[in-house]
Amino acid sequence: MISAEYLIQQCKEFNYSTIAFSTWKSNKDVEHYFDYTHLPFAKIIKSSGNLQKDIDYVKSLEQYDIIAGFTGTDGAINYGEQFLQKLLPKLANDPTTSDHRSNKFAMNDVLKKHQLPYLKQEKIDQNLSDDQKIEQAFAFFQAYKNIIIKPAAGSAGSVNVFSPQNRECILIYFKNFKALYFSSDFLLQEKAIGPEYYVNCASYKGQHYVATIGQYVKTEVKGIFEYGRLDAVEKSSPQFSAIRTYALECLNVLGMLNGLSHTEIIMTNNGPRLIELNPRISGLHGYVNMMTKRKYDVDQISAYINLLENKKIPNINRPVHQRIFMFKNKKGYYNDIDLSVIKRLDSYVIHKIVKPKCENHNEESQNVLSLVMFILLEHTDKDILERDCDFLSALEKEGSCLIDH
Repeated sequence: MISAEYLIQQCKEFNYSTIAFSTWKSNKDVEHYFDYTHLPFAKIIKSSGNLQKDIDYVKSLEQYDIIAGFTGTDGAINYGEQFLQKLLPKLANDPTTSDHRSNKFAMNDVLKKHQLPYLKQEKIDQNLSDDQKIEQAFAFFQAYKNIIIKPAAGSAGSVNVFSPQNRECILIYFKNFKALYFSSDFLLQEKAIGPEYYVNCASYKGQHYVATIGQYVKTEVKGIFEYGRLDAVEKSSPQFSAIRTYALECLNVLGMLNGLSHTEIIMTNNGPRLIELNPRISGLHGYVNMMTKRKYDVDQISAYINLLENKKIPNINRPVHQRIFMFKNKKGYYNDIDLSVIKRLDSYVIHKIVKPKCENHNEESQNVLSLVMFILLEHTDKDILERDCDFLSALEKEGSCLIDH
């Protein structure tokens, strides 16, 4: 479940308890990252696999007055939306169009049909042989040169997102592929070039509130996209308005009318292009929402609750610059982390260790799930923020804070 601990904490501030409804079992490689079983949910329910039986059981819980619900991960959308439509029909998205919110090929196809900016694409059937997949992908590569290969569904954190340089790269991708959540068809898309943004939104009966927009800073290394940092985009900036307009158009045509969403968009020279819609709370263990709340006094959760309760959403904008530094492992083996120099930075606010140790001498971080930690930075002086970020980049490169006792 994405950002589960933060979700519980914020709901508690509004005197709401949270129930977890588990609809599927994740890949054992990501179970720890998404684990929520130790968190103080009011109740954790495991699905029986039978929709009506699940509905009957939840409705029998007389001690709870259930007033809202969200899908918790990208891997639980289809069943989750069916469940919510039965339980809370006025606050659920249409489960007959769940593919528009869970399948990246379907998303882009819907945009094309509604004459919104979209990416040229092609789908590869997962049941084809590896040789057939390789040939189809290579033909697409020859046609467009700059392309992206990724799962059409069931992925997160840029895991299995790849930009090949030649046929050999494509061959290696399919031979070594391992699904994150579950297997799906593959998606071939023309590569969108430009700055990448995220849009975090709360939606209630078709009414949308954009809590924040931020920019990803990534580096492409041998076709893999390494996260560097996230920068909050000021609401008064020109790009905020343009991205917001396109994002809301996407939410409407894709049927994302209720709940929390995390949308990713690249602003190309020819305008915005949707990378994906994720109909769930923003990730990074709640750090993006935490950053948003520190600046605006509102995040996705509080915005949704205010919409639900028909209350005015705060209109506050503190004059601070914010960044989440995504600290990667460039060293390999370590069994401890020295945080002393990091905590002394002028812009340091808080950190979250994701991977406290690494037992593989040759391992390096390649995606969000393999990062060492997130560090939230904030300051009124942008130069100080940049100086501290440069220091962290150097520290990451040398790996001196990753200790081998």
